[in-house]
Amino acid sequence: MKKRIYKTAQFCLISLMFFIALFSLNINAENTDPTDYPYQDSEKGEVDQWAFYTRYCTSYAAYRADEILGDFHNTMTGPNEESGRFGNADNWDNNAEDIGFTVTTTPTVGSIVNWEANDGGSGSVGHVAYVESVIDTDSFTISEYNWNSGDGNYNSRTVNISAVNNPSFIVLSDDIPCTPPASGEWTIDNDCSFAEEVNPPDNVIIVNDSTVTIENGGALNIDFLQNKLIVESGSKILINGNGKIY
Repeated sequence: MKKRIYKTAQFCLISLMFFIALFSLNINAENTDPTDYPYQDSEKGEVDQWAFYTRYCTSYAAYRADEILGDFHNTMTGPNEESGRFGNADNWDNNAEDIGFTVTTTPTVGSIVNWEANDGGSGSVGHVAYVESVIDTDSFTISEYNWNSGDGNYNSRTVNISAVNNPSFIVLSDDIPCTPPASGEWTIDNDCSFAEEVNPPDNVIIVNDSTVTIENGGALNIDFLQNKLIVESGSKILINGNGKIY
């Protein structure tokens, strides 16, 4: 009888340890940086190549902006040939507008969302993040650094627009790359194209009369056993050359 109780207790303990390990793995996976941000393993607070501080929100936003523009910098010259300084996060929208970028109150894929100081959970110098996808008129998904109590780590989440009192979205370019989010549904609400294989993690939804072009050599790899490809009325997919969907 004692042996049976001991074995049962031992089995329960092993099961509990396995559950804890699995739970911890899932939590960590959500915060693993899937991008090529070059400073994810660096010490926090070093000066990066864009003249921001590594693993702060501004450094990560600068990295994503530079992916689109190719020449983003803290003290860059903007589209109107004026120069300025982005500085702290709460100044990004003002500086962006001053040097010629479009700043709106509507989220768009590939834009930088700007929190003012002490707004929506941000700190005394505000916060910036990259808009990965737009879910609907009320919510959008972002990727960011240094959000959770200034931990200097990557994070992704869905934001309700009402949680940002004075939302500003810096539109970096009208030519937005077709890049799926790290997690969740991929809602495409603008014309875009790609010539490489993309692997969306969830449903792909094309809206807003958008055209997605799969160029020669490109592939949209969807797990159709688990996910869906939804093309809403007015939107379309064009496949060039040997581009494919599978």
